[in-house]
Amino acid sequence: MVVLANRIAFFLSKNGIIEKDDEPIYVYGAEVFLNQAAAIIATLIIGLLSGQMSNLAIFMTAYFALRGCAGGYHASSHLRCFICSVFICIVNVVLFNWVPFHIKDVLTAIMIIVGSVTLIATAPSQNLVNPKTIDDLRRNKMKMIVWIIVLTAAAVALWLSNIGEKIYFSIACAFITVTILSGINSFQYILRRKNDEERIRD
Repeated sequence: MVVLANRIAFFLSKNGIIEKDDEPIYVYGAEVFLNQAAAIIATLIIGLLSGQMSNLAIFMTAYFALRGCAGGYHASSHLRCFICSVFICIVNVVLFNWVPFHIKDVLTAIMIIVGSVTLIATAPSQNLVNPKTIDDLRRNKMKMIVWIIVLTAAAVALWLSNIGEKIYFSIACAFITVTILSGINSFQYILRRKNDEERIRD
């Protein structure tokens, strides 16, 4: 990804499309774009191979909606971010296939309730990669609550309509996934703050 991103930025600079001094900015932008494109392609491949395209589409929609305002774990590199994204998709497919059909209703309700309560109580949390102001955190909190209501309503509607093989379970998986990632981020932030305070005292 890095090599290709550098080549794209060099090509743009060489042809006078961007300034030479702006190359690092475009390298980063190209990296982010390529990483997201690779993650989307990988998700499509996983969906096609597993026969769970609709399940993954619902999961990713709910996941990105919540993740965008609740925050969460940020990988230290684009490669790790890509690996985490693929891993999350695979885990979702495995859960959807392996969780017994007859307990998905109860498990969906439990996961959404636990996820909602935890996120409302603890998220969004501050993070080390992209620090937010107090106002930003408050706005994200309100957006997150709106998305929690919308996604919960969508899960209930899918349950009542009985469309597909309990695909509303994917929304519940998104709730728990974002809750876990938000918890990891909070733990990292607290640990980093503690280490910084100890370093200042020393």
